[in-house]
Amino acid sequence: MRKAFTILELVFVIVILGILAAIGTSKLFSVMETKAISKFNDEYMMVTSSISSEFAKTISKGRFEFPKTLEKLKAGGSKEDSGFVFDAIIPKHRILASDIKDIKKGSWVYNSANNYSFYINANKIIKLNYDTNSGKLKCKEFVCSDCDADERKTIISGLKASCPL
Repeated sequence: MRKAFTILELVFVIVILGILAAIGTSKLFSVMETKAISKFNDEYMMVTSSISSEFAKTISKGRFEFPKTLEKLKAGGSKEDSGFVFDAIIPKHRILASDIKDIKKGSWVYNSANNYSFYINANKIIKLNYDTNSGKLKCKEFVCSDCDADERKTIISGLKASCPL
């Protein structure tokens, strides 16, 4: 009567555990990516809502202008020149990374005047531009260095911002 497992039985168990771990890990990364996309959609809607709110404030003053910028007002500028959209959201939700080294999954990054990026992860980036004439935060480009065409299409179709394919 045997009292121990053979080497072959142990190898089979290890291989099966490895396969299950690989499947579980890929599902975990998919869930984390879905969470980042959901975060983008929520924050995108908050920003576009804030733009509309700022526009309504200018209408009440008889100017009919969209905010000139979404980020914090630079020194020397007039408060009338800025919508402070991101400035109003940052303290509550911390969505704008202050530096490229602070980037993590689900981070907004200020690139240049009215140009932003949202990092789903290091390889999937949504590049956005704020148009001061229309008051729209538009998707310029979706960068995905490790996506196939179907995955790219699936991600873009799940975004609130319409990105070009």
